Amino acid sequence: MPDTEKIRIVCISDTHNKAPGEGYTLPPTGDILIHAGDLTNQGSLPEIQKAVTWLSRQTSFSTKIVIAGNHDLSLDRQYNPFKHASGWKVQPSPGEALECRRLLTENDSFTYLQHTTQTIQVPEKEISLKVFGSPFSPDGGRQNWAFQYDVEREAARLWSEIPDDADIVVSHTPAKGVCDATKLHSKRNLYT
Repeated sequence: MPDTEKIRIVCISDTHNKAPGEGYTLPPTGDILIHAGDLTNQGSLPEIQKAVTWLSRQTSFSTKIVIAGNHDLSLDRQYNPFKHASGWKVQPSPGEALECRRLLTENDSFTYLQHTTQTIQVPEKEISLKVFGSPFSPDGGRQNWAFQYDVEREAARLWSEIPDDADIVVSHTPAKGVCDATKLHSKRNLYT
């Protein structure tokens, strides 16, 4: 790619089943649209259908990348609504969960990544980019969310799977040690 070539990446997340006109404005135009998770409130089939329809209609972007987030319950095959005593007790039916996953994995208008890597094309710029996307979030021990992991046992392994040669990394929460400091945790990071 020539030094003067630019790519405009527009990243949104946490739309929680809202579309422009429902509390959000249209994103600016660009070459790549990234939705970094929490497409829905609870991951129900109607919510996933609405999100997929909206994403599919974003035709001003030649390339679109989508990952799930902790609210997208039906997309996590390992989701356990009874893991913690408090929190969400939503349990999508197996058929509904399967259909939700199919809507995302078989859609030709965007690339869905679930802790996976894919090389994407940006046709107008005649380039390809290696993108890693992950929906995982640390398990805070209180809520029943999707894609949670045990910080002590799983963080190092999960985040070591990011390819060293990835051009773009999309995650719903920061990888351990990467911009994970937060005032909410009194200057501790998300993993202590």
